[in-house]
Amino acid sequence: MENKIQHPIENGTLISVFDGKKAIIYPLLASSPAGAAYRIKFKENGDFAHIYKNDVEEILPIENAILHPLPIGTEVFSKTVDGHILSATLVKDGMYLYKVKHKYSERVFDVPSGYVFLSEDELKKSLKTDMVNHPQHYGGKDNPMEVIKIIDHYQLPFSLGNTLKYILRADKKANKLEDLKKAAWYLQHEITKL
Repeated sequence: MENKIQHPIENGTLISVFDGKKAIIYPLLASSPAGAAYRIKFKENGDFAHIYKNDVEEILPIENAILHPLPIGTEVFSKTVDGHILSATLVKDGMYLYKVKHKYSERVFDVPSGYVFLSEDELKKSLKTDMVNHPQHYGGKDNPMEVIKIIDHYQLPFSLGNTLKYILRADKKANKLEDLKKAAWYLQHEITKL
């Protein structure tokens, strides 16, 4: 039982197949051949293939795997567009077009047909985003309108700072209504102190 490979193997797992070649497990498609256990993407050249259970030679450690299609609502920061995913359309095996809502406005990002390719290379920035010091949903380090910069500039007290924070980040995280309710709560809290 030692070193036995357990199936099913989770999507995103890095494996060794075909004489030691490295590949990542991706979800099977409806068009996948009958009997195929997994759809894989080779690390060396990015090609897709289908394999059977006994083709898997070894499970390897992996860091920062990006799986497509990206879930609806995923926040992305790429060289192409910053925003969150509204929809994903399969173009061909393993390639998706994404409709992305632009981060700084209510419009859908203006690219041909409103869609954009988001490759693994373009999404590397997402993995390196500083979620402690300069989160993107607050504007990001290089944005002169980053929330903390505005709060510091106007020397806002705690409640008003939080009011502004929740207003400006609304719709950049998962729940716009919840953020706006939080903003209203902090504003009302400040009003009650007058």
